[in-house]
Amino acid sequence: HTSNNGAAGGVGASSSRPSTKSYSSNHSEGTEDKVGYWLTVTSNSSSDTPPELRHHNQHKRNKSTDWNDQELISNKASHVEVEFSDGPTKFFCKFYFAAEFERLRSMLMPGEALQDFIHSLSYCNKWQAKGGKSGLSFNKTQDDRWVVKEMSRLELQALLMFMPSYIEYVSDSMNKRPTLLAKIVAACTVGYSNVNGNLKQDVIIMENIFYNCTPSLIYDLKGSNRNRLAEETEEVLLDTNYLNHIVTDPIYLRPHCKTFLREAVNCDTAFLAAQSIIDYSLLVGVCGDKLVVGIIDYIRKFTFDKKVEMIFKTNMIGSAGKMPTIVSPEMYRERFYNQIERYFPLVPDRWTGMGSDLQYNS
Repeated sequence: HTSNNGAAGGVGASSSRPSTKSYSSNHSEGTEDKVGYWLTVTSNSSSDTPPELRHHNQHKRNKSTDWNDQELISNKASHVEVEFSDGPTKFFCKFYFAAEFERLRSMLMPGEALQDFIHSLSYCNKWQAKGGKSGLSFNKTQDDRWVVKEMSRLELQALLMFMPSYIEYVSDSMNKRPTLLAKIVAACTVGYSNVNGNLKQDVIIMENIFYNCTPSLIYDLKGSNRNRLAEETEEVLLDTNYLNHIVTDPIYLRPHCKTFLREAVNCDTAFLAAQSIIDYSLLVGVCGDKLVVGIIDYIRKFTFDKKVEMIFKTNMIGSAGKMPTIVSPEMYRERFYNQIERYFPLVPDRWTGMGSDLQYNS
């Protein structure tokens, strides 16, 4: 499932490789509050619906959560500003779409009090996330549940336009469609000032998709093989590393799990392409006999500078036969979907193909 930024949401990894396994869908015990999805070796489910999806389906969306995008963007009341002082230091925080995010969190984490969320955020450690190239800061809560990622000003501007559609999409996904988006649960600007200086940061708060698990291997997959090879000693490996590994140790998915992954990637990438989002990744963690997956880094717009970069790389270095990493949203979606489809081959079970030879009378 989940969370971002080269490896936001990731934890340590070793250089050992997983053995060949066949993965199907199941929910780990003791993680009912987890937002992400597990792809595991055996299924104890008696239903054809993934357990996490059944869990979300219990919380139907209320009519009051139908929001108008333009109203949210233009309504400053959607953002809440707080200022306070402690001695000579002044602190300030601006929460974007505060009420909307609270409603979203109540759907993602039913029964969890706001105070629990605040308490979790009040104890954070700086975290050197591996794989990110932006140079922006990361923090992770001490309980390992949340990642606090700094944004650039351009990312903040893109986020303010994107968040209403994102909140609507994720809310609808609770009972309409599968999704693998690593959930963003809050966005804010925080800072302080005193006689010694000041600090201001724009941040998003998102789930740590590796909460309650310790991956032995982590892959950041974009569906591209250009400049996608990392040293094997790195904590986060890339597409070419993954392709090298599955030559001898392929990771197979059973039909149920393959269908879920395919549908989630199809829905999520269609949504992201419609929002002109590119450069997202599928973060994959190998946790014993489980895979934990999530789509991360999905607030980067296909801006004018990205268009220039695409044209330059296509004309100057495209002759080598490899597509540039940066392409248009639709091209990025198509490449991403097709490659993820190839990365995780299907292993048939005894039910595969059953009924395909039946004929029906019209």
